[in-house]
Amino acid sequence: MAITRHMLALEQLEELLNENRDLKDSMANEAGGVDYRIGRLTTDVLQMQTGQDLSKCWYAGIGIHSLSLTTMPKSGKQLSSFSSRYRKALPRATPTEKIFFGITYGGGYGTASRAIHYSASNWTWRLEKGEERIEAKRLGILAMQVLIRCFHLLGGPDVPELVQLARSDRDNVHSSEVVDAVTHRNINKGDFLCFYTDIFWAKYWK
Repeated sequence: MAITRHMLALEQLEELLNENRDLKDSMANEAGGVDYRIGRLTTDVLQMQTGQDLSKCWYAGIGIHSLSLTTMPKSGKQLSSFSSRYRKALPRATPTEKIFFGITYGGGYGTASRAIHYSASNWTWRLEKGEERIEAKRLGILAMQVLIRCFHLLGGPDVPELVQLARSDRDNVHSSEVVDAVTHRNINKGDFLCFYTDIFWAKYWK
């Protein structure tokens, strides 16, 4: 509960800092009322962090280590990035979760994320005909994996539909085989490998 309160407080603090930044950009001024709320919330966050192991705050950014009542916090620093959270979660994901969320950040989200941001050298994101149906179905499977994860986090409540979902996921051995086939290959140092659309030289494999 303490970590949840801390995370929600940081999210609110980030929103207020972004609001103040927007006011400064558009009107060359900041709002006194927002400043006051930022100060109160900073005080609350510092109290929450007293005696707390900040290394376990996976959602927090580098800004929490420099929070102070004498200086204004910086926006964009209080919460960790999505890619940072994803990479922390990946080693803890089940094989089935890795398949549907992506075995790597680039494969799961990075490529699509880069495609929606302008770049003079970036290729435009395109879907082949029929892929939109595949992606829509994939969203349903992702939702199922979220339900299974929540089921376990809640201690396995007696909800028949969730019990059946969790049992099916537990008994599925094919997911482990697929992940192992992708991540554990017979690669030797000096081999040339194809990863996504790039070819590179295997420098560190033995």
